[in-house]
Order: sequence, then structure tokens, then C-alpha cells
Amino acid sequence: MKKDNLNDIWVPLKFSLMAKKIFSDETDKEPIKFLLKQILNIEVEDVNLLDYELDDYYKDDSAIDLIAIAGKEKMLIEVKINEEGYDPNRSIKFMYMIDDYKTCDSFIQINIDYDGPHEGLICEYNYFTDKTGEMRIGNFKIIRIDAPLYNTLLFFRKNASVKEKFIGLLCEYDKKRAKMLTDGNRNMESIYNKIANLSSVLNEEFEKSEENRKISWLNQIKNNFDMNK
Repeated sequence: MKKDNLNDIWVPLKFSLMAKKIFSDETDKEPIKFLLKQILNIEVEDVNLLDYELDDYYKDDSAIDLIAIAGKEKMLIEVKINEEGYDPNRSIKFMYMIDDYKTCDSFIQINIDYDGPHEGLICEYNYFTDKTGEMRIGNFKIIRIDAPLYNTLLFFRKNASVKEKFIGLLCEYDKKRAKMLTDGNRNMESIYNKIANLSSVLNEEFEKSEENRKISWLNQIKNNFDMNK
């Protein structure tokens, strides 16, 4: 994704390191609050970003861990921006590692998925035992979001909502289109500017990443499709 002009470089939020830079910034928590508002439909008053690591088997640099306060509710939340499938056992292990878990009202795992299959744009699950069918952990919720499908649908919707545009932005790899998605919303414009400013810094690492390999492969398929029309 090399560009002749540094101003044209765009590293998408799908790149885990970019997502961490934007949503795990202790100096500016507005982006992560905005993400939670769009996905969970809640007004978050305070966010405490966590820095926990599991063992090597479960280590995942794409996870953003936090405790959010919304009204009287205290939530332990794990956001995975670049997820391909989900592992509830990993989440449960993480949940019990956090000392504050016992003081939290709920635990939520948000998976921004880039791999199917999906039953819908946004799917919510609870964790049930395999044998009895009973809910194993009553306050544990998994939310899966089909970001590519949101992004695709935006081509066909004239009056997309802020939520739809934001989720589409999470996997948008075209700078001009990202600008169109974010124009007119203060929070979205701020996120766009942060990504633009960081893109030249993170571009070299992104070029070597697995995320870029997948995007390049998808672009090649799209270009071949366009040529054969």
C-alpha cells in the first residue's frame, strides 16, 4: 500500500496496531467511548483501560480491555477489532484474571469479525453449557459484528446511520471513502484525522502484516472482477 505522496497513505483500523493506537489512547478516551456508544447503545461516563496479557496460547495484540462505567452499571469489556471467529473459553479465562471482575455487573466481549459465517449484521450470544443447555454465566455476553458486510451495504444505502458508517469505517481501506464516511460527524472526523496522522508512521509495519496480505488479495479479486464485467 505504498503511495508516492505520504498524504495519500491510509492504514485501516482493521490493522490491529492502528486500532490499539486509536482506541487504547490514555490521553484521549473519546474514540473508545464513541465505539461503545455505537455498538452497545450506551453513554459511557468513564473508561479504565487495562493492560492484561494471557499466556502465550491466548496472547492477542488486537484485544482492547477496559472497565466502563455507564450510570450505575460497571462493565468489564473486551473489544477485539480484528477477529476471525471467537473463543468464549479465552474470554472466560481473561474474565477471571481480572481482580475487578467480582465488582463488575457484567462482562461483554465485542468481536469485530472479518470471517464468517454470520447469522446477521450484529449477533448476540450468551454462554450455555453443552450438555444441559443452561446458561453457564448469566452476565456474560458475546457480540459479533460483521464489519465487511456493513461496509458493503453502505454502497447501497443513501441515508446510512452514524452507527452503520462507523462499523463500515472499521474495515475501510480506501482513504477517500473513509473521508466520505466520516464527514459531518465530529467524533468520526476526529477518528479519521487520527488515522490519517498515524498512517505514515505505521505504514511500514502494515506493509509486512497479515492484514495487508489479505486486503491485497481481496483487492486483486475485486480488480479482476471489475475487468471481466
